[in-house]
Amino acid sequence: MKDILRPILELLVVLPGLLLGYFPVKTYLKQSPGRLAAWLFPLMACLCIGSGLACYRLHASTVFALAGVALAAICLYTGTLTISLWKSGTIALSVCAVFACVNSLSRAVSAAIIRNLQLPPDGPWLCLGACVFYNAVCWVIVLAAYYPATHTVRAMVEDDNFAQT
Repeated sequence: MKDILRPILELLVVLPGLLLGYFPVKTYLKQSPGRLAAWLFPLMACLCIGSGLACYRLHASTVFALAGVALAAICLYTGTLTISLWKSGTIALSVCAVFACVNSLSRAVSAAIIRNLQLPPDGPWLCLGACVFYNAVCWVIVLAAYYPATHTVRAMVEDDNFAQT
C-alpha cells in the first residue's frame, strides 16, 4: 500500500504549487475563486493520482509524469487568468523553480533516510518519509509565502511597466 502512495505523493505537490500561483492574481481570475477551486483542484488531484498510479504500475520514475502534470497545470493556470501570458507564465515558472529546489532537497532527504536505515533502494521514487517531507515543506512554503504573494507580488503583477526581459 505504501508503495502506491509514493509516486502519488510525489505528484500531489502540484496542488500547493497551484494555490501559491493563484495568490498574487486573485483579482485577475476569469471566474470566482470558489468556482475555479471546485473544478480545478479535483481535476488536478485526479490527474496526479492517475499519473501516480500509472507510474506505480509501470514502475517508472515520476520525472516525466511530473513534467506532464506541471505543464497541464501551467496551461490551465495561464488559461484561467485575464492577465498577459508573460506575467502569468513568469509566476508559474517561479513557483516551479521553488518547488524544483524542494524536490532536490527531498531527494537528498530520501537518500539520507535510505542510507541511515540501510535499506536497499527499492524503487524509482522517494521513500515514504521523504514524500511526506516533500509535501509538508511545499505546504509550509505556501503558508509562509501567503502574505508576500498577496501583497508584494500582487503589486508587481499590477505594475503596467513590468519589464518584459
